[in-house]
Amino acid sequence: MWSGLEVQPASLEEQGNVLNTTVLGSVLDQDSHSAIPGATISIQVDLTLIPLMAYDHATITYTNITTATTYTNTTGKFQTTFLIPIPLNSTAFCTGNEWFPRYFITLVADKAGYDPARGTMFFPVSAGPYGFLSMETSPSKLTIGQGQSGLLTVTIKSLERDQPVNLTAINLPEGVTVQFDPSSPTGGGLHTIEATVYVSHNAPVGNHTVTILANSWLHVCIQLVITATRTVTRPATSSALILTVPLICAIVAILVLAAIAVSLRRVSRYTDSLSVVD
Repeated sequence: MWSGLEVQPASLEEQGNVLNTTVLGSVLDQDSHSAIPGATISIQVDLTLIPLMAYDHATITYTNITTATTYTNTTGKFQTTFLIPIPLNSTAFCTGNEWFPRYFITLVADKAGYDPARGTMFFPVSAGPYGFLSMETSPSKLTIGQGQSGLLTVTIKSLERDQPVNLTAINLPEGVTVQFDPSSPTGGGLHTIEATVYVSHNAPVGNHTVTILANSWLHVCIQLVITATRTVTRPATSSALILTVPLICAIVAILVLAAIAVSLRRVSRYTDSLSVVD
């Protein structure tokens, strides 16, 4: 006997790095159109990333990223909620390129005495309009001394009118922090964000690859190389000497001039006294 599977999405809500997904549907006998209770519904989710510039980057597919199982009730209907992870840390995102995420949810209804029925849903459906999201940084490399900071400009192009774009930095070495202003620009268009990179005195010296994430309904990231250099500090006595030596010289010169003046006065008095004697 054949069974028929009808499915539809109920909701799709992004929560951090996961999609909270609810689907519902029904399983019917294709001949009598009567409900089939107790059917097993197996769910598999695949994700395909399609780049906007297809000639630059190949399509990337993540298979079987989520599985779930549910059953139809006495009226042949089912509803289930499950989480779909978003692979934000994938290097596929770290190109500054625009990506379209495509979630394919495959449902298979099975029950003894019936042939399996298969249905497929395609997301996004209700989470908002398609959008574009791209990101660039200037410069792409920063050299900062220990105990100092540097400035970075992040430019975001977004056509997602109602979605904020949340900026974060990951893979930071110890002693290095990044602050974005603003950290969550909202609205479509071109956004320019000032980022301040702080390198503490104990940050390790060398090149560090930092990943900047831009998360909205679409997700992109870009990599930035931060080079921490050792800051050479002069002892406090060195600067003191720089000020002290000229001061000593000036004092000595004043004393010498004073001594010369005293000697000249003495010579003048002696000369005057000789004139009086004559």
